[in-house]
Order: sequence, then structure tokens, then C-alpha cells
Amino acid sequence: MEDVALRLALILGDPPPSLRRRVVYVLAADHGVAKQGISAYPAEVTAQMCRNYVAGGAAINAFARAVGAEVVTVDVGVDADLGDLPGLVVRKVRRGTRDLTEGPAMTEEETLRAIAVGISLVRDGDSLPDVVALGEMGIGNTTAASALTAAWTGAPAASVVGPGTGLDRERLGRKLRLVEQAVTRVAGCPDPLHVLAEVGGLEIAGLAGVTLAAAAAGRPVVTDGFIATAAALAAGELCPTIRDYLFASHCSTEPGHRIQLSHLGLQPLFDLGLRLGEGTGAALALPWLEAAGALLREMATFSAAGVSSGAARESICLRIRLVTGGVRSGKSRHAGEQARALGGDAVTYVATARAVDEEMRRRIERHRAERPSTWVTREAPRDAHLAIRDATTPVVLLDCLTVLLANALDAVGPLDESEALEAMAGETARLLSAATARDGHLIVVTNEVGCGIHPETAVGRWFRDGLGNANRCLAAEAEDVALLVAGLPLALKVSGAG
Repeated sequence: MEDVALRLALILGDPPPSLRRRVVYVLAADHGVAKQGISAYPAEVTAQMCRNYVAGGAAINAFARAVGAEVVTVDVGVDADLGDLPGLVVRKVRRGTRDLTEGPAMTEEETLRAIAVGISLVRDGDSLPDVVALGEMGIGNTTAASALTAAWTGAPAASVVGPGTGLDRERLGRKLRLVEQAVTRVAGCPDPLHVLAEVGGLEIAGLAGVTLAAAAAGRPVVTDGFIATAAALAAGELCPTIRDYLFASHCSTEPGHRIQLSHLGLQPLFDLGLRLGEGTGAALALPWLEAAGALLREMATFSAAGVSSGAARESICLRIRLVTGGVRSGKSRHAGEQARALGGDAVTYVATARAVDEEMRRRIERHRAERPSTWVTREAPRDAHLAIRDATTPVVLLDCLTVLLANALDAVGPLDESEALEAMAGETARLLSAATARDGHLIVVTNEVGCGIHPETAVGRWFRDGLGNANRCLAAEAEDVALLVAGLPLALKVSGAG
């Protein structure tokens, strides 16, 4: 549980907030390979189960009610017309995949559309979930999951193919031969999108999208059984850093599931012999995550409780976080989410921008409108260290260092290289001094520099070098450093990782 608590703190802040909005996304789709007789149930069961989900009568509905979770059922590729079914989210890409033994299960365009469905489910709602759980339904989908698992882990098909819904020996042998045949087409392929299109499924691609969007939003993702973990594998192949956001709920009886978890570096929270899918195992894990977070929120230290300890030990404290990235990379949004997770309403926002022109004025106004009204804003184009020092909230967000250092150069007027670098180094030193003197968290937004760009003017080159030096100084002192690329946070330095 300590490991779960630490990982939640790294994702959501220390201490992690309560996981109030818990959503289980159950994505449903049919598979063309089902016509090969590799399932104990007919394909019509997929549509029938969708009706059961929205009626609230399935196992996942019962478990979700018990753990305070919401179930979102999505038709991403059911081979039936369910458009009139109340409560069902219809985002159908096509009516089932093609038979993966005869050719590609999907085109790459269809695969991307299915991934986009998953992304939109997370991003386009009224509010982001605090935690996401993965669920699925689709007759024939263990065959697709087996092919993906063998292709991406390199494990022999015989070690990942299981009985699924309860196949007899003859059907299991047929299923193995079909998976081996499919894997031959994609073995060694370096393009994960191509592999997913060739032998995957619409619900698997959709859940990969859910995983990518949740991780990008800084939310933990709880995997379920074999098929849902195949979706997590897909997301990890498309963007390896999402693995830091994954929590394995359980290990199912499907033989390939343990291979998947090992490949992802995940330890399951429990092993109850589950094999139902639907997100049932993931739902059961949600109270475990809530309890782990409660340890950091509510459990007193020895010193706070007046308990003697043989040796002093500092509590976990992520004092400085550095969030860097290029222009429009999403770094400010990510930093804001981190500040909200750490401090809630108790955040001081130190703004360094000046309204030097109309475009900048509009940008400042837009950023101000997007911030929670309960946050304290300190306008500090200069002397940001004083705003940090005097802040009374536990969390301070400085946005951004790049503008602060540019203002420092403007303030000293005409200068040479040594004066420019000295001015920027002095501003950085004052900022670090203020940060280390206060009891709380400081999140600093900055721009990544370099990447082969050579400024045309001497002042531009001095600024590049000074900002690069400042970033290195802050990164050395920071407990956490994240680089934002296309809206996705890449963890460059993680507290406690050495």
C-alpha cells in the first residue's frame, strides 16, 4: 500500500486528493474473428450485454454501486443498431472488426477514430474523472488481445492464449492456430498503430485512447483483466510514459495476463481468480486506491502523534516541481492541474507577464479567467521571489520563469554578455532562496531551450544560455521535473526515484 500511496502522490500531489469521481468506461465492440468459432457464446451476446449494462443489471453495475463508481457504457463497434438504447453512448466506428485471420481487423484510419473516441470520452465530459477504470465487452476479444500480447511482448502464442469464455480443448486449439497465424503478419513490426489495426479490436483501441487521455490529464488509470490490459499495452506502445499512470487491479486466470503485467512492470493488487472482464476487477480496486491516498492525507507521523521514534525521518514533501516544454505544449495547463491537486483552493498564482501589447493583454485576461476564483493572484513581473516568500498558501505556482528572466534583462537596459547572464542568474538565485525558505510547494513553469535553435541576435543567444542555466539550476533542486510534449507530460525526474 505504501507503493500505491507514493505513486498516487507522484501523480496527483502529496497528499493525493480523495478520488471522488470514479468512472468505469465499458467499451463494447464485436469481432469478425468470432465467426471462426473461437468463443463459447454467439456474437449477439455483445449487444445483449450492452442492454444489461445500461439497465444496471450486470456484475459491473453491482460492483460500481458498491464502490461509488459511475459506469459509462459505450458502443464503439457493436454489430447491431443500438442507437435507441437510453443510457448508451453511441460512438460506433464500424459494425465490428473484420476477421483478423483473413487480413487487417481495421484500417489505420478506423483505429485512429476508435482511439479518438476514447480520448473524447475523458476530455469532453462536464468534469474530468479523479480516477479512470477500464472495462470492455466483445465476443471474440480474447483472441485479439492474445495476438496483440504475443506481438508486443514477444511471448509465444501458446503461452498467452487461454480459454476465454470457457472453450473446450478442440476450440482452444483452433484459437491458438488462428492467433499464431495472425501474429506472423505483425511479428517484429515497429509501428504500434499498424499492429493494433491488423490484429486488435475497436474497444481495445478505444480503451487505449481512454488511457492516453487520462494519463495526459494527470489521472490514475486502473486496468482490469486480459483485454483491458491489452488496451493498456497498446497505449504504452503508442506512448511509453503512460505506464507511470497505470495501476493493475488484479491478475486474471487468462495465462497471458501475467505476461502483460510483467511487460508493463505492474504488480496486481489482488488475485481472486476473476475472469469476467467488464471492468469488475478494476472497480474492486478503487477502494484500495482511496485507502492508499487516505494514508497520506490522514495518518499522523510519529512526531505529530507524540510517538517516540528510534530515528528521525522526514515526511514525503515534494517541495519544488519544474514543468518545462515548448510553446503551446500544455505546460501551463499541466502545472495548473498539479497545483489544484496539491492545494485545491489554497494556491497563490505568481504571474510574471506584462501587457506589453494587445495580444499579451488578451492572453493575460484569458489566463486569469481560467484560474479558479479562489486562488490568490500576485502580479510580479519583477521580484517574483518576494511574492513567493510572502505567500500564505501551501502551494505557489510561478508562471512563468521565461518571462521573469526576460523582464530581468529589460530592467537592466543595454548590457554585455556577462551582465546579461549575471542578471538572469541573480533572479534565479533569489527565486531558489525564497522557495527553500518557505514551508510548502513551489511549481515553476518554464520553456525548454535549445533543440538546435540558434538565435539571430547576441542578446537572443545570451537569453537562451541564461534560461538554460536557470532551468538546470531549478531541475537540480526540484524533486520532480516534467517535460510537456504535445500535451503529454514526460517524467524526467521523479521524487524518490534516485
